[in-house]
Amino acid sequence: MNLRFLPLFLLGLLFGIGPGQLHAQIPSPEKSVVEIVVSAQTVDPSLPWQRNPPVVQSGFGVVVASNRFLVPADLVNHAVMVEIRPARDARKFPARILRVDPQAGAALLECRNDRDAADFRPLPLFRSVRSTGDVALVQFNSQGDIQTDRGQILAAAVQALPDSGSALLMMRVLTSLNAGGRGAPVFIDDRLAGIVLRFERGNQTAQVLPLAALDHFLNPAPYPGVANAGFLWEPLVDPVRRRFRGIDIPDRGVEIVDTLPGSGAAETLLPGDVLLSLDGFPIDAQGYYPDPTLGRLLLPHLVSGYHQPGDSIGAQIVRQNQTTNLLIRLARRDDRLNLIPENLTLSRPDYIVESGFIFRELGGDYLRQYGAQWMAKANPRFVHLYLTHAQDRDGENDKIVILVGILPDAVNIGYQHLRDGLVLSANGQPIKCLADLAHQIQKDGGLRRLRIHNLEQDLVLDPDHRVEANRRIAQTYRIPVLLSIDSEEEDTRP
Repeated sequence: MNLRFLPLFLLGLLFGIGPGQLHAQIPSPEKSVVEIVVSAQTVDPSLPWQRNPPVVQSGFGVVVASNRFLVPADLVNHAVMVEIRPARDARKFPARILRVDPQAGAALLECRNDRDAADFRPLPLFRSVRSTGDVALVQFNSQGDIQTDRGQILAAAVQALPDSGSALLMMRVLTSLNAGGRGAPVFIDDRLAGIVLRFERGNQTAQVLPLAALDHFLNPAPYPGVANAGFLWEPLVDPVRRRFRGIDIPDRGVEIVDTLPGSGAAETLLPGDVLLSLDGFPIDAQGYYPDPTLGRLLLPHLVSGYHQPGDSIGAQIVRQNQTTNLLIRLARRDDRLNLIPENLTLSRPDYIVESGFIFRELGGDYLRQYGAQWMAKANPRFVHLYLTHAQDRDGENDKIVILVGILPDAVNIGYQHLRDGLVLSANGQPIKCLADLAHQIQKDGGLRRLRIHNLEQDLVLDPDHRVEANRRIAQTYRIPVLLSIDSEEEDTRP
């Protein structure tokens, strides 16, 4: 026997079922599972005025309603063209994006022409989550042949979405099917239960986003977004720290370490508060609560799994040795308010090019441009700031301004090697956001002095030559606008 197929053979024996039998049980996969082909063109995080070369990426979509196709959100990031391709069919249908939410991990597409969707069949939906049991996975290969296999649910747990600050309830599934295509459907009891977001070949497990986490997203009514309470917490297991916080209840409570700007928690909670219960459920010292259906789950599911923005939920806290009951208003998290925004939609960041110096605000997109190993490859100081201070803000508009790099020109000779610098001040004034820098440049007629973290002296420029230098740099490097702040990028989504 070919050893390469041994895991598939053993898994078939384990569940007593073969791929052919699975195909018969799943309703019309060739009419309900499609390939999604996306032509995408991302913004260059280091040269924000230009886009990277187009790339083609593909995954799977599933029909969840008439002319409605569910796909992972990151599959359609910066899409300039989206096509739907049926299995065993040479045709391809132009599609448009109806709804996308990186915080929910999902997007909805539709065929541009309703007639193109006539042959597709919506799948029956399984709108709950299981922590154990069998599932079936479906995809098709480049020849259009349907591939199906059994899988086993290893756990249901709250996990972070890929490259996202959101955490949702996920299922971890063991499967021998090489579910490398994002969006491959997962079935429970012959009904669609979720889609694959990520497949780890090393341990043959798939991270599955369940439909149960997408109730509001799939609803045709106006979509409110994912509910967020707006606080950061950490386990409170150290007995000394528990005594310091006045907690004498064994194995109860987590410590609030920060609140997010503009959130309901920012109105009611303080760092140092100890959260004892949320929405009527006790919270243990590691942040878990007893879910009535799935057992021990992390507390974020109490918010995103049972509520929507606009709701308020009860909380019991200990503050300065006093137990207090209060309400927390839930809202959709506005990533733009963070000190270091994630920029999950990969929109074009604001930037300034002055005398060849390229400035922008630090964001998650800038760090993730280094790929899967970005924590090891990106500037260590930027990574540290992201991991420890992404939510911190002293002022309403605070951000971290960085010197991305320098476009070589006669006006900046000697500085061309500088890059990834943390901007502290410009023309002697502190810089807390890109608008501060723009103000100083316009007020003083140019950039005269620049202080960068870890440099012993200021960088000095001659503003008398800035006008001609900026004109020359814009022409040489084909920069249409040298200063782009608070400008809405044209929506190019199909």
